[in-house]
Amino acid sequence: MDQARTMDGMTAEVRAAGLNKAGVNPLAVSVFIASALAGAVVVFLATRPPEVVPLVVAPPPVAPPPLVPPPVVPPPTSPPPLAVAPPPVAPPPAEVAPPPPPAQVAPAERKDKDDEPRRKKKDREERDENRPHLNLDSAPAGLTVKADGKVLGKTPLSVALKPGTHRLTLSGTKFGLSRQITVEVPKTGSVTEKIVLKRGSVRVLVRPAAEVFVNNIPMGKAPPLSFPLYEGEYNLRLVTEDGSERSQPVRITADQEELVKVIF
Repeated sequence: MDQARTMDGMTAEVRAAGLNKAGVNPLAVSVFIASALAGAVVVFLATRPPEVVPLVVAPPPVAPPPLVPPPVVPPPTSPPPLAVAPPPVAPPPAEVAPPPPPAQVAPAERKDKDDEPRRKKKDREERDENRPHLNLDSAPAGLTVKADGKVLGKTPLSVALKPGTHRLTLSGTKFGLSRQITVEVPKTGSVTEKIVLKRGSVRVLVRPAAEVFVNNIPMGKAPPLSFPLYEGEYNLRLVTEDGSERSQPVRITADQEELVKVIF
């Protein structure tokens, strides 16, 4: 744009000087224009403000980081193999001595051993024979005999007892029979006793009707009801149909009838 303005100025100067008229030398005009152009360029360059070129400061060279060798990693080492204890060695089995052969028993010794229980029983019987004895019988038979709380057996029986006084109990399951006697056993020899239990009877009259029990043994329904009993003492129990109950003792005497009357 500045150059165009300069050319326009130079053209005006030529025109002012009257150089554009005919008869002017073209060479002279060219030289003149070239000189004007050169002067304009010089003036332009002289009047142009200097360009500020920014100073680029190069950064200081950065030293490369020192080369650090990679750490040396030792190769993995496998742990030492575990020491395995050798399996225990079982001791050799002890030699078991064979059992000794059974002792040979002579026939005579075997016979003595077989006879030993019989011999002991015989000795016991002989000792009992030398001790005082009690021979006991009863009517009825089959009564259980106890002496000093120990059962001796059932009648009739023969048993060895210590000398002295003994209290015996004779009992039977039938009717709950029970009888006590006292016997005197001598220091030597034996003693014989026979207990004869006689019979009596009982007759029951009750109102209203009731079941009759003698020593908890059912006897039947009354009235009327009569039944025999061996002499002795009994417990008579009556139970009516509505559950009422009455008990009373009764004593039976030989060859006699005992009458029991009960009214509920």
